[in-house]
Amino acid sequence: MSAQLDKIGENGKGYGHLEKVYSIWICLDNIPRKLENTISYYKMQNYKNEGIKDKEFRIDSWESDLLEIIIVRLGGEGQEEKGLLDLLYGLFSGNQKKVLSYMVLEFGNLKGYRIHQKNIS
Repeated sequence: MSAQLDKIGENGKGYGHLEKVYSIWICLDNIPRKLENTISYYKMQNYKNEGIKDKEFRIDSWESDLLEIIIVRLGGEGQEEKGLLDLLYGLFSGNQKKVLSYMVLEFGNLKGYRIHQKNIS
């Protein structure tokens, strides 16, 4: 949010023009077994205001919903489930073989490409 300070400063447009910020945490180690390969989403919510004289004043949820935290807890080498979390584990653990197993690209679609898993021995 600090990168947006010029939007609220003396010549800025005010706090109403701040954009939502996402903080993504990728966890690899010391994850409880029951939380491996899970993703949790947290939002900030305004629940109390003090010092406001106008009793009719309300803060809309869209005004206070400026931060979302996403915690990705990866599983480890022994996981059997393949997909995005497995690929992320390969990327962040440095397992090149695992990452390369996902990097077969098809360019048959003009809108982009698809990633397929292939077996590397």
